[in-house]
Order: sequence, then C-alpha cells, then structure tokens
Amino acid sequence: MATTVPSAGALALAGCMAFLSPIAAAEPALPSAPSTMPSAGLLRFDLRVQPLQGALDAYGALTGRSGFYTAESIAGRSSAAVQGRYTPEAALRLLLEGTGLAIHYTAPDAFVLEPGVPATAEAPAEAARAPGPDDGLVQARVNDAFCGDPRLAAGDFRAALRFGLDAQGRVVRPLLLGSTGDAARDRAVLAALATVQLGRPPLAGAGQPPYVMLIAPRAEGGGWRCDARVGAAP
Repeated sequence: MATTVPSAGALALAGCMAFLSPIAAAEPALPSAPSTMPSAGLLRFDLRVQPLQGALDAYGALTGRSGFYTAESIAGRSSAAVQGRYTPEAALRLLLEGTGLAIHYTAPDAFVLEPGVPATAEAPAEAARAPGPDDGLVQARVNDAFCGDPRLAAGDFRAALRFGLDAQGRVVRPLLLGSTGDAARDRAVLAALATVQLGRPPLAGAGQPPYVMLIAPRAEGGGWRCDARVGAAP
C-alpha cells in the first residue's frame, strides 16, 4: 500500500531497521531514471486519470507494493491513466508519467518517490543493485552513531535516510527523505550520520551510488539495539 508522509510527520514503514542496497543515482543530482526490481508478472490495471494520491492507493491495493513519499511531493499532481496488462514496474512508470517524480526501488515490494526527472514508460530500466560488501558494516556504524546520542538511542521514530560514502569510507551528503516529526531530532539524525565512517576505504571502491536506509520505531519491531550503551533506552 502507499504511504503519505506529512511534512510534520515521518515516513511510515512496517518492519525492522533495514539497510537497503544502493540505489542507482549520480551524486549530487537526483537519479535520471527509475530503478527497477524483478517483475512480479503481468497484472490487469484499470486506473483512470485522478489525483495522484488516489491512484497510488489503488496501485498499492492491486500490487501489494508500498510507496513512501511526502504529502508535498504529490500535492496537486494527477496520475496518468493505466489500462491494460502490465508488470507492476511498467504500470507505475505509466501512472507517474508527467508528474516529475522519480522512482527508487528499495525492496522488491517497496519504493520511494522523489522529485526528479519525469518517470516515463519509455525510460530505460536500471537493474537493481545487489547488496554490497560494505552493507553490514555501514549498518553497524549507523547503529553505533545513533546509540551514541540519547535523543536517538530510544529508537522511537520513523525515518528514511539517504547518504553516500567517500573514498575514505566516511558518510557524505546525508539526507532525510522526510521529517522524523521533530526538527531538533532531524538535526540530530543528520549530525549523527555525518560522524559515520567505516574506518577503511569502501570495498566496492569510491564513487558508488548512494544508499537508502528505512527505519521504524523499536515498538513496531524496528529500531536498533543500544542495550549496553549509556543513555540508551531499556
């Protein structure tokens, strides 16, 4: 299903803190074309032109896929009609044609929408990236950084994060894809991310596409573990 994120709210996500494979994109610009995951086969769509929120809700109900986006990013936008048999990927590109939104797949059944170049049915599909050799270490370092700040250690908020790694293995260009619901905490998240470093150059080499991390509150099965850390929530 599709999930709207109000500007004063946070990205809604069911599940645990998840580090996701890099999305194909050139920095610092937004991706020039949507990336795709393996198709789930052909489905029959009968979606009329309508406000984009309604179209995304109908798309999510039919495909079972979850979309994450801010209310502002879809406000005032209308979908294109999608009628016929399409793969979920092709249908989503058609639905978003002319909206100026770019699609980033973060899992086979989840995607993030960001302002970018228009997503069109003719846009070349970029292959999904396989998990990288640094993924586990990056997740552990982000966990450590969040646990080191009492404002973040409780793990009681939702957020979607986007960042890159430089040639020394340090996090660069950290970005929140929507507020956590508290401006001070938003700043704390970005400050914590800015301290993250692998302690060595990335195994995949410099210049890799950015990473996306989706996190959910610990109360919902997400968050991170800070049990042995000072200032952490029990």
